[in-house]
Amino acid sequence: MSSDESQRFGPESMSRSVLRGFDPARFETARTEKGLSRSDLARMAKIKTVETIRRWEKGLAAPQIDVLGRAITCLGVAPDSVILTEPAERYLSDWRHLTLQTQPELAASAGLSTNLVAQLELGLGTLTDDRAERLATALGITSEEVRSSYERVRARPAGTPA
Repeated sequence: MSSDESQRFGPESMSRSVLRGFDPARFETARTEKGLSRSDLARMAKIKTVETIRRWEKGLAAPQIDVLGRAITCLGVAPDSVILTEPAERYLSDWRHLTLQTQPELAASAGLSTNLVAQLELGLGTLTDDRAERLATALGITSEEVRSSYERVRARPAGTPA
């Protein structure tokens, strides 16, 4: 399995690629209901190995959003059917994941730098009204939801992934 396709769960993986709310069982159910084997899905979604999908389904690894996006597109399911986060508890990165965007993609669509998006997702940097509006447009949410998500990530307990 390649490191660009998944990250291990646990404290050692506190990076921007941790995917909060990914539900392995729902993902596996979506695959089996579509009638696809792991091998078929890996081939169709251009995922390097079948092992990657097995590890996702067993909860041993979390997918990176671009790879998960290819998989759920093949499965014909919405992101929120396998990424479960309560709207009132979402961080900025959760909203990005639900739109299947990478940080560079969100940055480009919002007209911001990737570094700034990364900083804001960590609760760092300054969220101006202009930045909130740009992110809201790119994420398909309100600027108030952007501000609330930013404040939640700033207030999260130490050691909690953003």
